[in-house]
Amino acid sequence: MTDDRIPICRFGIECGAGWLPFIEKCFVAVQEAVDAGVQVKVFQIKQKLGALCFYVEDLPEERGSAAHDKMRQEIVVQENAASRCCEECGLEGQNIHASMFVRSYCPACLKALFPDRF
Repeated sequence: MTDDRIPICRFGIECGAGWLPFIEKCFVAVQEAVDAGVQVKVFQIKQKLGALCFYVEDLPEERGSAAHDKMRQEIVVQENAASRCCEECGLEGQNIHASMFVRSYCPACLKALFPDRF
């Protein structure tokens, strides 16, 4: 049973497949925190303004523990790494203002997705 009030249950992962390796590393960090006793759940995963946003919901009393801090640090590392890669294919990319959104694309994906503009 899923809780449709939680965006991850309603919308799934809201970004391209090129960022899946970064998302997987975030999930590994979450699992390690859970294994260490941290109560946390993944709330939402999406692209926002050309960056990966991996949101977790945790308890205030968990914050500051070594396992919690390690998880948060790894999530930030992966979010930053993803923002330098193409959201579609995972190759080196850059933030592009396209179709009223900021997205991270490599030149090849940008040309394939927007052949008339770039």
